[in-house]
Amino acid sequence: MSLRERLRGLKIYKIIEDIILYFYKYSLVLCKEYIPKISCNNTTIKRIWQCIFFPYILLKGIICVLLEYSIFRIINVNKLSKEKNRLFEYDFAIVAIVKNESNYLREWVAYHRVACEDNVHFFIYDNGSNDNTRATVEDYIEQGYITYIDFGGNEKQLPAYNDAIKRYGNIVRYMAFIDVDEFIVVQSGENLTKHICNILKNNYAAGLGINWIIFGSSGYKERQAGIVTETFLRHGSKSHWGNTHIKTICNPRFTKRMISPHYALYKLGVWNISPNGKRQDLWWNKDVDWSDMSIYHYFCKSEEEYSIKKGRGFADKLGGKYDDKRFVQYDLNDYYDDTMLLYTKKIKNIMRMN
Repeated sequence: MSLRERLRGLKIYKIIEDIILYFYKYSLVLCKEYIPKISCNNTTIKRIWQCIFFPYILLKGIICVLLEYSIFRIINVNKLSKEKNRLFEYDFAIVAIVKNESNYLREWVAYHRVACEDNVHFFIYDNGSNDNTRATVEDYIEQGYITYIDFGGNEKQLPAYNDAIKRYGNIVRYMAFIDVDEFIVVQSGENLTKHICNILKNNYAAGLGINWIIFGSSGYKERQAGIVTETFLRHGSKSHWGNTHIKTICNPRFTKRMISPHYALYKLGVWNISPNGKRQDLWWNKDVDWSDMSIYHYFCKSEEEYSIKKGRGFADKLGGKYDDKRFVQYDLNDYYDDTMLLYTKKIKNIMRMN
């Protein structure tokens, strides 16, 4: 066991770590963007810079806490209250950046249309696809469900998300930022849009963080004939570290910007909550709770499909690659879950529409 692992086992280490993370969230731009740049992402140098800046981070955190729980909370709760009865062009929209995912995009859109009972809009940012992605969903575009945006270049995931907030934030009540292998699920089967609106309105929150459920390959080596949601029916346990990750649904008018693919940077006085109403900071929720909502994350699919995915790389990181080690980490098949089969017939009906 390494020294770091032994230290992590000490209660005092956890207390100190929690204190640091508490104040870290108020300096995300510094800690997540500026320090990595000036340290060239060298872990040791990064830690040194974090120590140098810690007095500033601590002081800023204390000031922000005092302001957040007083004047800014009062102001922004009042603003959130006024929005309850405001009419928007779309109550709920999903933003995604895609590259060569035509095999999966149509099912993903169809599922969310079913789950939301068609009360949903999609902002699809195409990051240089060459597999006729647009043609795959041209009928959905013509029907008004999709706004399709060409968005080429490298490291474009966060720029795409923030472009959506800036351009469309005043016509959408709530925006989700997910990938095409992620499906938002309400366990009760209630209308997804209605459920999201009720949670956020009733808790005067600016965002909703939903835990992943990572699905594995179900043992398939080759791509199967069926759609994704009827093929892969086995996922990992709550204890797996990957399932602590969240994806975010936010109120774009109270969001400064997306600071990571998982988490938004909010105005002082508003914050993320989990589906059970508890405040949630940063891009994970260690108290994994799937009882109300979850993100079904089909990361691996079959070994054949994962090999194709490896060639695409990361949308948020230049040079980032999916490797075989990552497949092993995410190929989780501990539990059988057939929830999505309830939607199969309706998904296929919408997918056949022209």
